[in-house]
Amino acid sequence: MFSLRALTLCLFLSGCTHWPPGGHGGMAERQRGLLAALHADQPLGPKQSLRIDLDLAGRHLDILLLRGAGTCFPASTHLARQLEQRTARALEGDLVLDAALDLLQLRQDLSTLNNKLELVDGATCRPQSIRQNTPILRGKPEMGDIPIWQQRLKPTTHSSKFQFDLNHDNQFAFDSSQLNPKYQRHLAGLVLWLDKHPRYRLLITGHSDGLGSEPYNRALSTARAKAVAAYLVSLGLCNSHLEVRGVAATQPLFTGRAPAVRLVNRRVSIELLLTPESSTSTGKK
Repeated sequence: MFSLRALTLCLFLSGCTHWPPGGHGGMAERQRGLLAALHADQPLGPKQSLRIDLDLAGRHLDILLLRGAGTCFPASTHLARQLEQRTARALEGDLVLDAALDLLQLRQDLSTLNNKLELVDGATCRPQSIRQNTPILRGKPEMGDIPIWQQRLKPTTHSSKFQFDLNHDNQFAFDSSQLNPKYQRHLAGLVLWLDKHPRYRLLITGHSDGLGSEPYNRALSTARAKAVAAYLVSLGLCNSHLEVRGVAATQPLFTGRAPAVRLVNRRVSIELLLTPESSTSTGKK
């Protein structure tokens, strides 16, 4: 009888614990998941597409933080970063549907945060109307008031590499103006760099291959340039810094009608231009 009671007590104590098993939920969502790197020869499925979209959303949040969102709206930026990390952990656990829903919510939150940041000055968190009436800034023209681009960017090692990134992976599918994910990542890096150089402007030129009529190709090339400009504006770049044009097939990189040649010619080229200090300092004496 005693041995039976002892056996029952041992089974009861060994079957019940006062602590939960180890896991990745709860506070672990505050840490970014360890996602494997994507390779060029890897097939692009739903999970990989969400990975690219999540990376772009993270860059968008970084841009908002550089513009002062963390100072003006600390709670919103903290929640957005936490949602980004939770989405990464969902992808790590192959919860593709949950990650897609979290990513949609993250993009909506970033859009709301961007709209709120447009109404204030990121440096002082004051409304734009107050910032424009500040005596220190009075009389200083905005970038949109400068009618022309006066000087091209001086070639340096950094700018040469940057120009290569701007015009790399910039091809389009046949008869399409949709951006490819690799080019979107380059454009997101462009916005991060331009946030520190607000005096630069962009000349965005769309191109097409030689197939089709000239009016149709010109409209298609313009649509490609506008798609790039719209994506840059969605990441926070000011629309007044951009000039868009389409040149159809008048400026091909290579001549020929082979599929590979036509693919290279279906592109958008971005030229970085600099407005010198002298153009903004001139005035009546």
